[in-house]
Formats: sequence, structure tokens, C-alpha cells
Amino acid sequence: MSRKSIVLYSGLVIAGVLGAWLAGLFEPASPSAEISGGQLALAFLGFFLLVGALIGVVLVFRQNVHSGNKQAMSNWEVVREGGRRAYIQSALLKGFFLGLVALSWPILSDYRKGDFVNQTLNSLWIYIAILFICVFGAYYAAKRTWDANEQINKSPRE
Repeated sequence: MSRKSIVLYSGLVIAGVLGAWLAGLFEPASPSAEISGGQLALAFLGFFLLVGALIGVVLVFRQNVHSGNKQAMSNWEVVREGGRRAYIQSALLKGFFLGLVALSWPILSDYRKGDFVNQTLNSLWIYIAILFICVFGAYYAAKRTWDANEQINKSPRE
């Protein structure tokens, strides 16, 4: 990893944390609090900063992936021998665990607010949606990665 990539990653992480802070993700929730127009504007700014930083991290990561070198090709051959089905099942399992990790923050937040069961049941559909998004994202990424690596494998080698 080059120095330029490390600086980009660091800047994007700082921007993401700043965006999360502006969006109010680090503050305890108080549903009865009044929100002014300025606070709402900062929350929107923070949200877009956070989402932009996340997209930037993905783009920088994809830029740094070198899929054409011999080491990557030999690594792909090992994965390919396991089969497409096993590769996608592994990705689905990773997506499920990522979804569980993603759910840990809101569930712990509900637990700290008190009335854990009622809060969790009120937000259950959101939790299920987050889990499905993580699993579907992992499936889609695995399918695209498999297809891209197969296309690279089929292309004439120079």
C-alpha cells in the first residue's frame, strides 16, 4: 500500500467520523429534545459526509486491488477449485455475521435506553432490513467478484 493510499484512507476515516459526529451518532438519543433548523442542517451535512466517506473508502480500496498479477491469479485458482457455490455460501455467511455486527450498536443502544423488549420490537423491521441488506450486499459482491475474476481468467494472457 502506497503512502498516498494511506493518506487517502486516513482522510476518509476522519471525514467519516466527523460526519457521524455531525449527524449525531455519538450523542445519547433524547426523543423529546427540540431540533433547530441549524442542527438539522448540520445533521444532513454530517450524513452526506459520512456516506461520501464510506463511498470514498470503497473506491480507494477498489483502485488499490491489483487483480492482474500472477500472485492474485494463483490465489484465484485455489478459490476456483473450491467452486462457485462454496464461494458464494462463504460470502453469504460473512454477510450474515457482518449484519449481526452491524446490529450490535442499535441493539445495545436500545438496551441502554431501558425497556429493552419494547424498543427492540418497535425496531424489529429495521433490524431485519439491515441484516438482509448485509447478506444481499455480500451475495452481490461475491457474484460480481466471481464473474470479474472468471472474465480475467478467460482473457488472453500477455
